[in-house]
Amino acid sequence: MSVPQPIIDLIRALNSGVTETIKKAEQVYSELKKQEPDQLVNSFIALIRTSQDELLRSYPPVLLRTLVNGNDSGNILKSLKPETLATLKTELMFAVRQEPKNYIRHSILNVIAILAIQLVPEQQWPEILKFIIESSSSPEENLRESSYYLIGSIIDDSRVAEALSPHFGEFALLAEKGLNDPSPKVQVSALETVSTFIDANPEKAEVFKPLIPAMLNTIQKTIEANLEKEAQKGILTFIIIAQYHSDWFKTSFDMIFKVFFQFLEHQSLEEETKHACLHFFLTFAEFKSSIMKKKMYLEPIVLLLLKWMSSVEDMDIKDWNALDTEPSDDDDSNVAFEAIEALSHCISKGLWEFFLQCAPTLLNSSNWKERYTGLMTLSSISEGCEKQIKTNFKLIIQSILPLANDSHPRVRFAFFYCLGSFASYLKREMQDLYKTLIPVSLEHLNDPFSRVTISNCEFLTLFLDEIKPSRVKEFKVPFLERLSPLLQNGDYKIVQHSLNAFSSVVDGIGEEFTQHYSQIMPFLIKILRTQTSVETKTLRGRAIETISLIGLAVGKKVFLGDCVQIIQYVSSLEKFKEDDPQVDFFLRAFTRFAQCLGEDFVPYLNYSMSPLMDAINGKVDNIVENPSEDFSDESNNSGSIIMENKAMALEMVSIYAMELKHHLFPYVEQLYKGSIELVDFPYNSLVAIQAVNLIPFLVKISKQHFETVGGLKDGMKTEFTNRLFLDSFERMAASIKTESEPDTLSAKLKALSDLMDIGGQCEQVEKILSLTFEVVNESFSTLQELENEYQENIDEEDEDADESPEREIIDDAYNSLAMVLGEVCIQYKEKAVTYIATVLPTMIELIESAPSVEIKTSMICILDDLIENGGQKAFELYPHIVKPMMNCTLPTLNPSLIQSAVFGIGLAAENGKDYFAPFLMESLQLINNVIVSVNQVPEKDEDLIGARDNAISAMGRIITNLPQHLGNNFPQTISLWLSYLPIQDDGEAGSIIKSLCILIRDFNQQIITPQYIVKVLEIIAVGLQKKVVNDNEKQIISVALRSQESLIAQSLSQLSAENQTLLTNFFKS
Repeated sequence: MSVPQPIIDLIRALNSGVTETIKKAEQVYSELKKQEPDQLVNSFIALIRTSQDELLRSYPPVLLRTLVNGNDSGNILKSLKPETLATLKTELMFAVRQEPKNYIRHSILNVIAILAIQLVPEQQWPEILKFIIESSSSPEENLRESSYYLIGSIIDDSRVAEALSPHFGEFALLAEKGLNDPSPKVQVSALETVSTFIDANPEKAEVFKPLIPAMLNTIQKTIEANLEKEAQKGILTFIIIAQYHSDWFKTSFDMIFKVFFQFLEHQSLEEETKHACLHFFLTFAEFKSSIMKKKMYLEPIVLLLLKWMSSVEDMDIKDWNALDTEPSDDDDSNVAFEAIEALSHCISKGLWEFFLQCAPTLLNSSNWKERYTGLMTLSSISEGCEKQIKTNFKLIIQSILPLANDSHPRVRFAFFYCLGSFASYLKREMQDLYKTLIPVSLEHLNDPFSRVTISNCEFLTLFLDEIKPSRVKEFKVPFLERLSPLLQNGDYKIVQHSLNAFSSVVDGIGEEFTQHYSQIMPFLIKILRTQTSVETKTLRGRAIETISLIGLAVGKKVFLGDCVQIIQYVSSLEKFKEDDPQVDFFLRAFTRFAQCLGEDFVPYLNYSMSPLMDAINGKVDNIVENPSEDFSDESNNSGSIIMENKAMALEMVSIYAMELKHHLFPYVEQLYKGSIELVDFPYNSLVAIQAVNLIPFLVKISKQHFETVGGLKDGMKTEFTNRLFLDSFERMAASIKTESEPDTLSAKLKALSDLMDIGGQCEQVEKILSLTFEVVNESFSTLQELENEYQENIDEEDEDADESPEREIIDDAYNSLAMVLGEVCIQYKEKAVTYIATVLPTMIELIESAPSVEIKTSMICILDDLIENGGQKAFELYPHIVKPMMNCTLPTLNPSLIQSAVFGIGLAAENGKDYFAPFLMESLQLINNVIVSVNQVPEKDEDLIGARDNAISAMGRIITNLPQHLGNNFPQTISLWLSYLPIQDDGEAGSIIKSLCILIRDFNQQIITPQYIVKVLEIIAVGLQKKVVNDNEKQIISVALRSQESLIAQSLSQLSAENQTLLTNFFKS
């Protein structure tokens, strides 16, 4: 057909580059789409097929792609006549065959792909498959390449992948033919197609497994032909397979390793190619560590990485000292640093064992780069190899300490950087060596190179976090002597980081810092008022952070005057921009001011709340197309900073809520409107989690307000609080049902539990229970799906495999779900039992077969709450719940699981009494087995002691609550129990005293005898020492022992001097 001249003119106008001309053309084009869609499509097809003008052939496919895109608002596909659509499909396939220009042909293929994605699932274009197959056998290279490009483009759509899944076998044969094609271009296109198939439908991609050798051969050929970009695409395919089907490589990995490792060692290959190969090995290590940990594979990789790390850029030392951070280009050195860290999380044991062999050579090398590499490697693997490092920790510290005095500043920098990493991941071990490490740090705080000093300050900040105050106070004087001069340094970066370390010191010194207050506070206030340049914004933030920490340390009495002046000064400043780095520091400082001043902060609450409200309610304009991406990774994106501030603001309000309680009530309604809308915030999970955490606080504040200010006995009874509670409960429940991220799900379940705790016995019990168990059932299903996904990625053949962070996240979500069910039992007592019974089979199944101890323990905790609060209805469930707990007491099991199980058995006996009788003797035998087995262990850790002492406590509960059922076994059971006392665990000390008092009261003649009196007195003394004997129990003991003064007097001498004193004072009082 002939193309109307106006359409040709339209295309030229759209390509004119003249803004006014383009705008007019777009208006014409918009009208044509509405009024003449068939003419427009037919004209475009005619131009693509017949025009000799390259512009008139190249631009119509671009326009067509939008016209037929089902996801585009300008889509006209449904308005086309059937004959136009038929012509479009046929002519596009012909156009691919005839088009000589690669870029135009690919543009046409993109139109076909968009069209096929909509038509193939509806079975409206069967001819396209025939076209693809025929094209793959064409004598023309371009057409063969087009067939693979096209199938790869359409199979990426999930609906197409599902529709074509029965044909995967045919596509595998097609791919094999492409991989053996004489053209490298066709081979690579076929290779990419395989990748797309696997990515689109990994479960049905097994038919492509036999193609591994051919795929590897294709990559080799592209390297030989100097087609590295194409080779990189091929390597990416192997990475995708390693992610979805690592088992495919079990028999061929040796061959793959040789080829890819040869690429890694190849000096002339592009960095991108080598790094792609390394990425493959790291991915394979993550999913198939049982193979990758073999020495023949792991050791060459580690040696190469160490070699790459040792190739760190040898830049001018002055230029290096002027940098803020280490160079972070994607060169071999930095890539290796990140790679060895990743390996440490997959193959920690094997990596550590081999690095131990390499470390002495590196750390003692005459080459500073190798010493630097040794330290930076220790730093990078400190988290992944944490368990292994702990076993060698003191030796490691001794081996690296000399490097604090290294002649090269970059090595000294790496030394403190390494210590900082250790302080993050091995905090207790590091802090136990404080007598060694603090002097080393203090000695080098005056290093001539600022970056070394800054690295040292960063180490100190991490090291002093949560340290015992006594350890800081021991070095108070040298800390202040060494850090104070740094605060006066002319380099604002040094001042900034030394302030950070100084803050940590103040936090440790506490109230003792009062005597130094007048010396340092004016200096800090001066920074706050004068350091207002762009460069010193962070310094100013550090200053107010330090001021606030000093305030907490010295207390309200000392700090009040300066604090008020600082608040008033900051309140007078111009409002910070949302992406200003000072925002974080100032907002956090104000929460500390509130902690310090308490109710005296209330007059300034409006100033501090204003920016928080703005941040919570602020819109995020810079939204990326994929909302699943975590914005926090884009640190330079202002949208990211705004969202970080939003999350921080929510966190800050939660702190104010804890500190100021009902004083926050005037803001509750507005805060609730802003935060409830963020519980499903899709762009940043931290925002959602912080919003979720805040919601229960707002309900609690409302309740407190009406009780404190309104004088009501129960603030939940007011219409406002009740409405707030019900709305938040319903919306949180609805949100949980659709939540699939385990960490966010965990936060939401915990919030639901908190809301129940705050709401108490609300009037709409059945509604709350019904809604809660909808959530519970949905959450059990979601967690099972997450567990299945997690288990699929575990390499079952690697007995040394470390549990990934995902394990802990899933366990935590189960624990939050247990909190919900536990709170249901606590709040609704017997009313909850019927509902709990509906999920009891799931709970029992998890207790018996869950893959982690934490999940089993969480489920047993629910049973504990059920037993304590469920009354008669709960006791009737004993045949279902006691036996599973008994099965968890075997001495071979995890001590934490045993501890929770024996505790539950003790509760069952104490609360259910006669209902527990059928399980009495077997339970006692199992509990005794636990005690005996733990006592046989020479060196007992806290977990073993906890398991044993909980078992002893449970035995006491059973004896005192079912004495009549023990019959003739009663005397010997008492004797056995007393022989195990006293216990070490503080948590069960109160339970032991309670059981002993019951026996003293009810069975005085069997207990207060020459045989047992010394043991009884010792148990009482321990209870007094631990301060777990209440007034009623003291009365029972006093009455029972009053008539046994002579026996007691004879027995006291057999006790320790401390216990004699405790008991003598007790009897006197």
